[in-house]
Amino acid sequence: MGAIVYRLRCVLRTRWISVIVVTAIVGLACAVVVTVAAGAHRTATAPDRWTSTAATSFDGLITQENGGRPRTIEVGALSAVEAASSFTFVFGGLIDPNGAEPLQALVFSGSPDPLAVRLVSGRDADPTNEHEFVATRSFVELAAADIGDSFDLVTLTQEQADTEGFSVSDPQGPRLTVELVGIIDGPVQLDDPTPVALVSPALLDRPDLGIALTMIGVDLRPDVDLAALRSELDTLPDSVGLRLEPGQQISDDVRRAVQVQARGLWLLAGATGLAAVAVLGQLITRQVRPTHAEQDRLAAVGFTRSQIVGVSA
Repeated sequence: MGAIVYRLRCVLRTRWISVIVVTAIVGLACAVVVTVAAGAHRTATAPDRWTSTAATSFDGLITQENGGRPRTIEVGALSAVEAASSFTFVFGGLIDPNGAEPLQALVFSGSPDPLAVRLVSGRDADPTNEHEFVATRSFVELAAADIGDSFDLVTLTQEQADTEGFSVSDPQGPRLTVELVGIIDGPVQLDDPTPVALVSPALLDRPDLGIALTMIGVDLRPDVDLAALRSELDTLPDSVGLRLEPGQQISDDVRRAVQVQARGLWLLAGATGLAAVAVLGQLITRQVRPTHAEQDRLAAVGFTRSQIVGVSA
């Protein structure tokens, strides 16, 4: 063993530069492989990690398809429901004070919870102040807006919405100035990146506001399932227009897309690892394997075959 240690000391003394270079190459290659593998794992677990850290969740999502005022309070009063919150699609548009036409963005009013988004900057809109709204990152980019900017909100009356929809040239609904107070973001933007503005639910108190449909997110009481909730919904007036589906913060389409990307990264990590083994194996072998001449000299000074192999190892 002492002979092997002595030999290694001699090699390190004469080849220390090449040893450092090879060690750095090995470290860099390992770092690349580990980084790609870590990225694959992080990508694969992203949906579950987002869901586990989300501030809000819901067991079911009710779509109020027949229009009319939001039935959130009515749904929340059912015995199967622990809590209910909603957002409503508004027939309206936001106009930059420096522009003339409404921005290509959807306008909702209500709570951000059923949208499965979180606040990433600023603050939530005051639910009692119809002059405040939050918006997605895509809206902020579209409007080149900052928190504190104001926009003109123009809307249709319910009669205009029912008869003409967005083709109305002279909106007669409520008009008011609204201020951007917060920015929201979430996986919903992966499903549909359309810019979204969410105005304070106080806007829905205006009786002449034209609205289309309402989405109601519900949390169920313990030991209650969606079938029980469906049964209770059927007891409400005009229950045919209340469509119920499981609550999903992240859709199946997004999950599938994330898993495909994760599998691609795992394949890349595997291919990178195999390439690193092949290339580094040759590099290290050539660096440490004694030449035939060196083996003859080591044998001449008393090295056994096992000791020569030990030096290489």
